[in-house]
Amino acid sequence: MAPAAAVPGAGAGAGDSARLTREVARVLDECRASLAVHPRKLRELAALRSSSSNPGGGDRFLPAFCVAVTPLFNLARRSAGSDRAARFVAAFASSSASSSADGGGVDGFLEGYLRFLLTASAAAHRPARFRACQIISEIIMRLPDDAEVSDEIWDEVIDCMKVQE
Repeated sequence: MAPAAAVPGAGAGAGDSARLTREVARVLDECRASLAVHPRKLRELAALRSSSSNPGGGDRFLPAFCVAVTPLFNLARRSAGSDRAARFVAAFASSSASSSADGGGVDGFLEGYLRFLLTASAAAHRPARFRACQIISEIIMRLPDDAEVSDEIWDEVIDCMKVQE
């Protein structure tokens, strides 16, 4: 199932959040078709992320991103499109770490998303565990050397990956 197809319509009180989720899902759908669109879609998603952050606190992007990515975890079979989408998600998470290391606002997106993936990696659903471990692995491989991630998160990732061996 395509990510955009699984995102529900706007509810009564969740209009902005649902719109943001649909936008993220649309970008993910477009990334499933080809690797060639990934650089452009990375910029588009980064702009969407920066426009959705509240100056008064409370990031709306991470919850919307997690909801939009969730359908990737439900796919029972691997496909080229879902692998491209997973690769794109990992590239986006890694690029968010490098932009925050450059002073682009440390908002905890990478750490929050890694926590989401760690929860998914302990799921009872085998495809969800596989996809979570695949994305964590891609993030680790793409993470820049100067990225700052707390030791607590790395310890959780290491412990979780030991369990999945």
